[in-house]
Amino acid sequence: VDSRIIFDYAGNYNITDEVVATNNQRVNAGVDWFITDRLFVRPIIVEYLHDPFQNFAERWTFGAALGYQLVDTKRITWEVNAGPGYQVTRFVSVEEGESGEEKTGALWAGTSYKNELTDDIDYTMDYRFLVVKPEAGRYTHHFLTSLSVDSFGPLDFDISFVWDRVQQPRPEASGIVPKKNDYRFIVGFGFDF
Repeated sequence: VDSRIIFDYAGNYNITDEVVATNNQRVNAGVDWFITDRLFVRPIIVEYLHDPFQNFAERWTFGAALGYQLVDTKRITWEVNAGPGYQVTRFVSVEEGESGEEKTGALWAGTSYKNELTDDIDYTMDYRFLVVKPEAGRYTHHFLTSLSVDSFGPLDFDISFVWDRVQQPRPEASGIVPKKNDYRFIVGFGFDF
């Protein structure tokens, strides 16, 4: 492989008793160019996050990374990557006198592991860690682990667990500080192409 395009989207929306209980969107995109069979450059990474319950109207992260495939077999792939970034965050609301937007440099590191456990069951683990200035959250983590079972043709049955953490969440205008940790258990169907 000389190059590859990365595109991930995860969206959750839930209304319970006529109240919006969940509303978040995350999009990741990037391009990898392989220098050797295992060493690659990711000249551009873009991530968009919308999560009003974490007080993020929108958070854009731009960066680049150097990566290495630790394992690359027919059934298992495992890679690591790290690099510099830049983040722009617009908050839903902030306390009086605080800025509603933060811009910061960032350091980015991540790992991705995929294992084809059987012909019909795949396991995926993806973890990303970002270091930013304290006003933007100080440290942010995104962890996803999932099992995907081939169901009918290109349709997969997916079970996922997601953990997002912001070390120093920005208080809302009311003074309420969002929880540092956000956990989600997701059951759904995916389309494999």
